Amino acid sequence: MIIAASIVMALACVLASGRRLWLAAKPTVIHPDDVVAWLGPSPDRSKLEALRAMVADVPDADWERDLLDALAQEGSEARAALVNEQLTELDLRMQRWARVPRVCASVSTSFGILLGTLVLRNGLANAPDLSGEVGELFVRGVFRDAMSVAAFGIVGTAFCIAVHAHARRMTRARLEATDRMIEKLEGAAAGPSDEPHDAARGTDRRSPEPGERLEGGGDPAGSSEADGSARTEK
Repeated sequence: MIIAASIVMALACVLASGRRLWLAAKPTVIHPDDVVAWLGPSPDRSKLEALRAMVADVPDADWERDLLDALAQEGSEARAALVNEQLTELDLRMQRWARVPRVCASVSTSFGILLGTLVLRNGLANAPDLSGEVGELFVRGVFRDAMSVAAFGIVGTAFCIAVHAHARRMTRARLEATDRMIEKLEGAAAGPSDEPHDAARGTDRRSPEPGERLEGGGDPAGSSEADGSARTEK
């Protein structure tokens, strides 16, 4: 009965830590590296609109839709605020159950040692009056049972510690990938589609060509013809 309780507790801790690992691996539906690979080296606004259309068909991609809506804002301050809000939301998603593996490691160890101590106490308290080699074998058997019970807790602890370390590495890698993705998306939002507008504004502000009048608005060609006529009359 005590061994079964130790096994059940260790399995419960393992399952809870596994849940934490799954949450760290899947905070969003689409991995940022997949988005970066799909956008390519030179993303433009058409790629961004195509991505928006694809994400709209994914039921659970609410974070991705909110991020694309934030990047579509016109004002730079409003866009930065909304993007930072989505990054905060992503961080909260990745930190779900972050403390669970540590708590489970502590619980699994403590429970395993407690049950092992209980087995050892019961065995020694109910030990018959034996001496010699028979008594030594009996004590060794009791110790072996106690260590077997405690071992299940130790195994559960080792798994929880490994999950905690791996989940932290996954979280850091996911944040770095998200930064790369947002950089690509911002480049696509303010990319080649804005160049014609800039070129048009540059044409409006162009410097006068040689021969053009800077004042008066007259036609340089017309003034040249008038000067030529005056020289001919002379």
